Amino acid sequence: MMSLAHRTVVLCGTKDLQCVYELCRTAYFDDYALFWPMTNDTQRLPMAVTHALRDLDRSKCGVPAAEMAR
Repeated sequence: MMSLAHRTVVLCGTKDLQCVYELCRTAYFDDYALFWPMTNDTQRLPMAVTHALRDLDRSKCGVPAAEMAR
């Protein structure tokens, strides 16, 4: 069985922010983005993905981050 390095980004609503923050802080998830209701920060999710791809590149997991993004 092959293990594939990955990062998790949780999409959440405003009522879940505190809980999701705590889960990310304790490394249960890697990052989160407020998804509903929509915010003015439309670039937050793409930035979270960018951070995850950078982390994967640094880990040298053997799979190029650009390939993971596809």
